[in-house]
Amino acid sequence: MMTQNFSGSELPPALQKAIEDTRLRFIDTVCERLHEVEALHIEILRNPADVEALKKLSFIVHRLSGIAATVGYPELGSTAAEIEGVLAQFDQSADVKDILTGQVEALLDQMEDAIIDAS
Repeated sequence: MMTQNFSGSELPPALQKAIEDTRLRFIDTVCERLHEVEALHIEILRNPADVEALKKLSFIVHRLSGIAATVGYPELGSTAAEIEGVLAQFDQSADVKDILTGQVEALLDQMEDAIIDAS
């Protein structure tokens, strides 16, 4: 079996279309999840023991981090992965809440930028 290395516009048209379709679905997901990420973050700050909010936010950022780089948003993916790591070790301390807040704010900005970029 022979493999080919394609880069940029050298990709076969069908693969280019599949990636673009995936990118558009990703942007739809970002639009749907933007306010949910913000609301979950606020809930976690209000009630750091809210396990359900922590699980939901962790699930969302896990999904975002898994596909973002593939569709052209590597920074968004990295930020989402960082948040997932913080949530996995969330201990309700003020320092962790501050770190989480900074990362969530960066993620929200990157999500908004992705939406604008796709417009």
